[in-house]
Amino acid sequence: MVLGSDWPAASFDPSGRLFQVAVAPPREGRPDGRLTLMATIDAYTSQAAHLSFDDQIKGTLAPGMLADFVVLATNIFAAPPASPADLQVLTTVFGGRVVFEAGRPAKAAFRPRYNSPSETPAARHVS
Repeated sequence: MVLGSDWPAASFDPSGRLFQVAVAPPREGRPDGRLTLMATIDAYTSQAAHLSFDDQIKGTLAPGMLADFVVLATNIFAAPPASPADLQVLTTVFGGRVVFEAGRPAKAAFRPRYNSPSETPAARHVS
């Protein structure tokens, strides 16, 4: 299973979908189809990279891989969020660069230094 944001038709922020798929109780009269939190994160990351044939350069945190990730204020595995608003992002790293830090002024529009995965430093290491 692969999950995505459905952007631009829906918000680019995955917190609502993550909450809906892994945490929120099912609607009345509906079966409980929730995924585990780890399966939900895998569906957004490693499984999505595999499906797009990019799993050699992204989808996991490892040396030489593209580094796009967030640091959350709390350990969501220890205490699942009660609502999407509880997923407070402290830091966002995109293309290996910090592009957001909570409590700091927003940075100017960020553009990655590459246009496609084949232009990234990680891609040069893939044979």
